[in-house]
Amino acid sequence: MALRRRLLDLAPTVALIAIGAAQLLADYDGSGYRGPRGANAAFLIAVCLPLLVRRRRPVLALAAVFLVQAVWIGAYYHGSHQPPFEPFAAGVVACFALGIHADRRGLRAGLVVFALLVLASAIVLAVGGSTVGNALPVLIWWGAAIAIGRGLRERQALVELLRERSARLERDRERDMADAALEERARIARELHDVIAHAVSLMVVQASAERRLLEPDQRRTADTLETIESSGREALGELRRLLGVLRARGRDRLAPQPGLDALPELLDEGRRGGREIRFEVEGEPVRLPAGLDLTAYRIVQEGLTNARKHAAGAAVDLTLRWRASELEIDVADQGPGPPVNPNGAGHGLIGMRERASLYGGSLRTGPGPDGGFRVLARLPIDHGDER
Repeated sequence: MALRRRLLDLAPTVALIAIGAAQLLADYDGSGYRGPRGANAAFLIAVCLPLLVRRRRPVLALAAVFLVQAVWIGAYYHGSHQPPFEPFAAGVVACFALGIHADRRGLRAGLVVFALLVLASAIVLAVGGSTVGNALPVLIWWGAAIAIGRGLRERQALVELLRERSARLERDRERDMADAALEERARIARELHDVIAHAVSLMVVQASAERRLLEPDQRRTADTLETIESSGREALGELRRLLGVLRARGRDRLAPQPGLDALPELLDEGRRGGREIRFEVEGEPVRLPAGLDLTAYRIVQEGLTNARKHAAGAAVDLTLRWRASELEIDVADQGPGPPVNPNGAGHGLIGMRERASLYGGSLRTGPGPDGGFRVLARLPIDHGDER
């Protein structure tokens, strides 16, 4: 980028000097130059060199170009003589640089310098016998160059602002998604706490009851069961402390965690709200571990909630497909689906994805085969962990 910028800075200066030098060397008398060849060559170089600093010092470059130009034209091209092309072209480049590189303060200063130099040039032309009106097209070119340069600068500033705003929105969106994922993981942990606490409590109760039924000569077995009971009670204590941290906000209430056996109540609730929900089961259902059962229920619940939010009035098809090694949950509707999102994930979809990934499953969301929106979750079933 630095090399490209340097080449762009050099290009107008080199090009104008090369064109002028070719005219001076090839056909001096027919090229439109007047006066000594050496003096014109010196003025040519002098009017082009300030362009090298036009990016860093646009006002200085403009003033230098127009001062040299005024002296050059006043010396050899006053009256009715047409000046060469190079000083005019250098003025166009300097005016464009003023518009695109100068800040607001520099632009105001440059316009003042431009106006003063134009006024001085008009006075010189009038004194030399030239018609000031002949310079009007040149002034239009120079003014247009300033306006075009300024327009490009404003456009570049707008593009940069939009790029920065887009990057900021992207960072905010990623942070919101990360916060949503963390919040959902905390919710999952709170719910799984109840499942684990129930299982541990059951172990403690069964170990305590069995220990009390043992004969006096079964001391080793009694000690083992007592150890299990003691460890279980310690685990329950730790779980209660963990629950206090997870529920620090006080928004959750202790309640039995649902599973797929609670689907009829969930579907009836949706139908009472006026929704048409078609429910189908494929394959032979099996009993799931409590945590996986809760995850399946929550995915169905969130899928129906998603359909209610984004497909109001549309029918919903819910299908549970029981396969040999996985449970497939398919929730499809005929609505437009959630608003378009670069990651295709709102907070509800993030929650479902977090729950599925917790058990090594997957979640796909998007348009269904017949239109509408579809949520398809696959949860692996480990038969060795079935209750």
